[in-house]
Amino acid sequence: MIPNGPSTLLSVNCCNIPITLVEEKGGAMLGVKVSVLRYISDEPQPGIVEFQLEEANGHRCLFVDKTAIVSAASLDAQTTYPQPGIIACEIVRRSHDTAQRELVRISTERPWYVESVDGLTEFDVLPEALVEFNW
Repeated sequence: MIPNGPSTLLSVNCCNIPITLVEEKGGAMLGVKVSVLRYISDEPQPGIVEFQLEEANGHRCLFVDKTAIVSAASLDAQTTYPQPGIIACEIVRRSHDTAQRELVRISTERPWYVESVDGLTEFDVLPEALVEFNW
């Protein structure tokens, strides 16, 4: 079952900046499956990759971000691509399309502010694209 929201909110101050930490039930986080397409650069560490998320309508959204954002695996220039990956996300709402398929609107803004190369952070995906993970 996919959680509808966080079970624990913890507010702390770091360097006089208030931060809210979110912990999902059982320590797991909600994520959406992505495909890591290629390695771009060693800098900044731990490296930069290009990856894509496929929306329910088949549209593919491109992202460029740190390897640690999408995978616990050690990805580098010698890795064979594509590789599976996950982006942490939150559920915004659920709906149905004209074919009565369930759609899940997700946001990748929280917890790690991941946005597509087009600056988007909300996407409509099918429920089977969502997974719980714990790195």
